[in-house]
Amino acid sequence: MPVPTNNSPKSKSPSISDSVQSPTMETAGTTHEDSHITQGSAAKESMILVQVNRGETFTIQSENSVHCIEGPAQVPMVSPNGSIPPIQVPRGYFSHVIEDPGGPRRIVVTRENQLIHFPRPVRVPPTVHLMPTMSHIPHIPGTCYNIMQQTGIPGNPLTFVHPPHNHSNVPSPHGTFTYTAPDALNSGDPTRQHATTPPHWLSSSDQSSSGSLSSASPGSAGDSPRSARDMCRGASARDVAAHHHTGNSVNLWDSDSGLNAAVGQRQDTRRGPAFSPNRTAQPESVFDLRKYLSAISKPEVTNVAPRSASLRWSLQYSAAVERKLTVTYELHLGSKTKGGDKFVMVESGNSEATELKDLKPGVEYLAKVLAEANTIKGAFSEVATFRTLSCPPSAPVAPKSTHRTKSSLTLKWHAPNDNGEKISKYFLEWDEGGNGDGFRSLYADSHKQFKLDKLRPSQSYTFRLRCQNAMGVSPWSPEVKYQTSGAPPPAPDPPVLAKSFVQSLHLRWDTDRQGHSKDVKFALEMDDGKDYGFRAVYDGCDRNHTVAGLRKSCPYRFRLRAYNDDGKSGFSPPVCFHTSPDKPSPPGKVTLRGKAQPTHFKVSWGEPVDNGGANIDEYILEFCLNKGDQMEQLYRGHDKEFTVTNACPGSTYRLRVFCVSQGGTSMPSEVGVVPVPPVAPGQCMPPWTPSKPGPSIVHLQWGPPAYDGGSPISQYQVALLRDNAEAQTVFQGDKLCCSVPNLKPGKCYQFAVRAANKAGAGQWSEFFDSVTGPAAPEAPHEVQTEHVTSKTVNVSWKKPHDNGSAITKYIVQYGAQESTMNCHETVTALNCTVHHLSPNFLYFFRVQCENDVGKSKFSEVLSVMTAPSCPGCVSKVRQIDVPPEQDAEAEYSYPGAATSAFIKWDKPSEHGAVITGYHVEVSASKSSKDKSGDKTNLLATGPELSCRIKDLAPDKEYRVRVRAINDVGVGQYSPMFTISTQPLPPDPPLLECIPSCSSLKLRWNSNDDEFKLQMMDRHGRFVTVYSGPSKSHRIPKLEEKTEYFFRISAQNEAGEGPFSEAYHFSTTTSQPPPLKSAPTISVRETTAIISWESVGTVKGDRVSYALNIKSSDSADVRQAVTDETDYLIRDMEPGVEYAVQIAIVRHARVTSGKGSDKARSDLTQADEPDQETENESATSQEQPIRDSVTEVYEDVTGPFGAWTNFKSAVPEMTASMPRRDAEAPPGKVSAVCDQVKAIIRDERMTPAFLMMSFFVLAFISAYLVQSLVD
Repeated sequence: MPVPTNNSPKSKSPSISDSVQSPTMETAGTTHEDSHITQGSAAKESMILVQVNRGETFTIQSENSVHCIEGPAQVPMVSPNGSIPPIQVPRGYFSHVIEDPGGPRRIVVTRENQLIHFPRPVRVPPTVHLMPTMSHIPHIPGTCYNIMQQTGIPGNPLTFVHPPHNHSNVPSPHGTFTYTAPDALNSGDPTRQHATTPPHWLSSSDQSSSGSLSSASPGSAGDSPRSARDMCRGASARDVAAHHHTGNSVNLWDSDSGLNAAVGQRQDTRRGPAFSPNRTAQPESVFDLRKYLSAISKPEVTNVAPRSASLRWSLQYSAAVERKLTVTYELHLGSKTKGGDKFVMVESGNSEATELKDLKPGVEYLAKVLAEANTIKGAFSEVATFRTLSCPPSAPVAPKSTHRTKSSLTLKWHAPNDNGEKISKYFLEWDEGGNGDGFRSLYADSHKQFKLDKLRPSQSYTFRLRCQNAMGVSPWSPEVKYQTSGAPPPAPDPPVLAKSFVQSLHLRWDTDRQGHSKDVKFALEMDDGKDYGFRAVYDGCDRNHTVAGLRKSCPYRFRLRAYNDDGKSGFSPPVCFHTSPDKPSPPGKVTLRGKAQPTHFKVSWGEPVDNGGANIDEYILEFCLNKGDQMEQLYRGHDKEFTVTNACPGSTYRLRVFCVSQGGTSMPSEVGVVPVPPVAPGQCMPPWTPSKPGPSIVHLQWGPPAYDGGSPISQYQVALLRDNAEAQTVFQGDKLCCSVPNLKPGKCYQFAVRAANKAGAGQWSEFFDSVTGPAAPEAPHEVQTEHVTSKTVNVSWKKPHDNGSAITKYIVQYGAQESTMNCHETVTALNCTVHHLSPNFLYFFRVQCENDVGKSKFSEVLSVMTAPSCPGCVSKVRQIDVPPEQDAEAEYSYPGAATSAFIKWDKPSEHGAVITGYHVEVSASKSSKDKSGDKTNLLATGPELSCRIKDLAPDKEYRVRVRAINDVGVGQYSPMFTISTQPLPPDPPLLECIPSCSSLKLRWNSNDDEFKLQMMDRHGRFVTVYSGPSKSHRIPKLEEKTEYFFRISAQNEAGEGPFSEAYHFSTTTSQPPPLKSAPTISVRETTAIISWESVGTVKGDRVSYALNIKSSDSADVRQAVTDETDYLIRDMEPGVEYAVQIAIVRHARVTSGKGSDKARSDLTQADEPDQETENESATSQEQPIRDSVTEVYEDVTGPFGAWTNFKSAVPEMTASMPRRDAEAPPGKVSAVCDQVKAIIRDERMTPAFLMMSFFVLAFISAYLVQSLVD
């Protein structure tokens, strides 16, 4: 399917079908047939450009949107099959297809004998949803162009429409209008509204009665159409209504504001007096702030510049002044992008006007405003559309050099931002001196590439670039300097060691002696002694480099060479350098030996894993008490253990150790942590309540103790003392506050707190007294059920404790699940009867009471099962297809039978009694023409949920319904369900073939759903090469003049049918190619020698050459065949024009078989793991057969080359040597003999033909001898 594409980010194009009808032209009801442009089915994907000239507009109208395209532009369209979309053009205009051998095809619509440029037309109103840029057609007033789209829905084309012009006092010859959906006028969404213009033949009375919106005639005297640019840039509805409104009519084609004004009038009548601007202020209770904020006008756009624009808006009512409201406005701005219209808030404030800056030139923007007051936001205003002005393009990027030689430079650049107008020309200037002082013009055209020739080698040149569009010239690009190629640099000196490190070597090299320039680069290679040889370690312009990642104390060899863009020098002599020794690795982690005491402990550590090649001289032990503190030295010596004295109780020591050797000081070891046992913390202060205690909860708060015992407080414990009983712990945690719940209302409680750490808990604080307040009643208890039936349940309970406030009511909740009990009953007594329940269903009940303080908790959940009843109705009956391996009773093949059907249904509700069976009622469908089975059959089945219905007619519909049975009674029938029997599988279609030298295109004609095409492989087996709904298939990559076997089957709803008999088709022989070069002709007085380039063989077959010779004095064409690469023409007339053309004749060897081994092996390669072995055996078996077959050849003549003209020489006539006619016959005899010899040399001549040639030669010889005698 061809898909129009556009590289612009604002483009989003719909698809256009490649299977379309012939294009038509529509003008005032007249249709003319245009030429149907088609492409072959094998055409590849191609690009088609539609030309959009300046002043032309193209409008695309689909089912839900309309989009305008303005020139100048080139819109690309991708066509996968190479077809050109048909275009409907008006009378007097033609669509042209321009073929460009080096580029894509172009479509241009012009007037007869000239190219038409129309002024910028009126664009579709902004209230219509504009689609992104599509293809282009010039705009003619009142004319529509259609490109049909295959959308899958019949009668739903994609139509490209131009709205008619309303020129002053000139009525449109015919009106083009679009349908506006009624809901789009009332939805308030501007993207769903479509402009509507009534046809010009409607009278004023018809227009007024056709709807609530009236439209003036396009040619009425009151029309004063505005420009398309003003209409597309979001003029306000108030201005457009004042400009176009005449009486009660609004011109809907001039702008979308007319439509909005009409809709606004109709909406104001529905809003009522509350939305009238002149209505007096209402009381505060009836003032609707949201509706007031939603009544905001469409933003008015003024002072539009390339990068800025001014916007103004206002509320339609003055309630903000009367009520002293502070209204804040949010301005949202969006643009037409590829992904859709996305709005972003760009400004928020109290002002009703703003100036937008930093906009992009030539971009269409969308703006809408939202009002907010007292945290309440209104609806967005109507979207205003405007387009910034175009301006000169931006400065381009400096051109890049893509190729250079000693005498040429090729420059290429990219197009900068065109700022709304297409770039028409690029200006390239250069400075031959390379210093940027003397720039002069070098190139001025629209292409983005230029090649400079005849330059000096190793010479620098400076370039700069700028571009131009219709608005002006851009600034110059940054200057860039490029140099032509020269000679490679000389070999450098070996690198020198600047400094040696443990794992790196810093090398440098001096290039001043060789005179290397700054643009010369150097390549440094290293040999690490691992038998890998020299490898590259550096490549750049620097004169020094540090080689890292080396081994300590190891030798390395280096060599250096220089290169530039002109070539590479030789390598310098190799040099060897050594790395330095390394410092030792970190020692082992410091660990605790024995048990740590509050005042001392002993630690030890291990030796380093790697000593760096030197002995360890000493160890350094450091410590700190807190993580992140500065480490302090604790020990320095040769021992690997140390006893720490005067330790601080309750502290944590963090220890690390270093080792020192000749290579340096190692990294510190892993930090070892040694904790010192802490002591219990001190006593806390009594707790207090930060807020008033609740009825059943008290919030407590306390502070930490003054001494934490040398260890952080791990937790606090709060004890509760009630009624002088034993204390109870109610909280344990690390927080300094807690809440004690489950207390009784109006009682006094005592609380105490203590702290604890790793060493243990401290002393309890003094007790704190707190009194709780009143609370909600307790939950009802002893809930029970009485008098349970199938539809009612009686629930009763006992009165709970009211906690100081009388109970006012009881709430009974029930439901089918314990987690979702939504139904409830409210009573004041201690019992309640619940009605309308389902039979044999489990229900859950719970009770809650309420007083003046609040509601109590729910009681325990009580479950009750209602009494059983008859089964429920079967809800769903369906027909299914059962594979044969799962259905032992099936008498047919998958997917269905012709005389039986298998149905299944969902199990209904048993309602407390087990279902014992089902009744299945079967009757013929009312739509069936066969009335032989009108009687109703009742089948009784067991408790299974499926049934097979037998003895049915094939390809016929039946009605089925099912009901269930249990011990209580019979349930209701299910709704009627229609089943159908399956028809028989289809017969295979007739297979046809269109052969070629390397492929076979097979096609068939059938109305079935899918097809399966199979091809015979080299083992005589058929393999599937295509499966799908298409009615043709092409088999590529076949060998020429080879026979292949195929078979086909069809499939529909009834299943897959049988395969057809095997068809055999053969590929044709390919023609030899034409001669690549023209022949060489050597002309003499009466002869000419024609010679040409030898071809050799064509695909292993020998070739000969066919010649056509003609002269200007005769209309006959003389033909000749030869195996040589030259040919002699005798007996030429002097001074006569001759022409010759040559073609290659291929003597193809004719063979027959069941297909090429190579082509068939490609089809079965996945299924043949031992394919190579089998091919060898098959070749050895078929070799004797091939040797015994007589070879037959087929002559295939290739295309003749172009005629090569030459003229015979004119001899010099003298009196002493007159020409005699008697000398002609010997020359003719020699020419005839040469032709006969050529015929004899031809191996293809039969004996009969040779005999006839000898008789002709004898006759001609006798005739010539007689002529000589006479």
